[in-house]
Amino acid sequence: MQPEIQNEMNRETGNQYIEKKTSGLAVASLVLGIIGILLGPLALIGLILGVAALIQIIRHPQRLQGQGLAIAGMCVSLAALVLFSLFISAITMFIPAMGRARELANQVKCATQLNGIGKAIALYQNDFGGACPPDLQTLMATEDLVPDMFICPSIEIAEPVTGAKEELEARGQVWSLDNQGVMWVYFPEGISFAYRGADLTMNDPADMIVAYDKAGNHPDGRRNVLFLDSHVKKMEEKELLELIDKDNEIRRQQGKVEIEVQ
Repeated sequence: MQPEIQNEMNRETGNQYIEKKTSGLAVASLVLGIIGILLGPLALIGLILGVAALIQIIRHPQRLQGQGLAIAGMCVSLAALVLFSLFISAITMFIPAMGRARELANQVKCATQLNGIGKAIALYQNDFGGACPPDLQTLMATEDLVPDMFICPSIEIAEPVTGAKEELEARGQVWSLDNQGVMWVYFPEGISFAYRGADLTMNDPADMIVAYDKAGNHPDGRRNVLFLDSHVKKMEEKELLELIDKDNEIRRQQGKVEIEVQ
């Protein structure tokens, strides 16, 4: 019925016609619910506005309409919140999984680097009468190895510095140049592998430890260990300590200096 006709009838009966308005809260609820599909937190506001609009319409049915919009806004907002919660849950599970996968890849790369160091030691032995290098810096220089091979990929402790190459080497720090010619040095202790091969030769037992990850290189506490025959094994801290005790027992028998774990 047209409002003019309704007003005329209401005047005759003594009633006053009031045109209903659509609740702005109901409209806002539906709009925020739709936006909340992409921006999850807004859906919570949409849900609250939908409830408020529904209460408002029920209290003032003569002045307000839009109950369907309010209900639709509440439903869409609730669905958006559910989707947003599922998305956040997936992210919280995915990020740690990525971190674990990255660390596993770093451990494999670390083992590959140690294996490369073992092969370089074998080449050094061929050139120096079967003796192992006195330290890893010497191996790096004589076998022309890149400095990054001596840094565990699980740790990121590189920063640009200025200073003479000789000064850095004197402090036992590993340095390298990037493709812009900027010198990088690795702090705080330079090479990230502990070395035990200074007094070993190719005639020593093949299962003697030459080098291994320093404590803290890997978040899970496990370490890659390089043996004299160049094979690498990843192991728990307890197993490493047992092998070092065995290693030191052989050293005592041979009259060599015992070396504590690092």
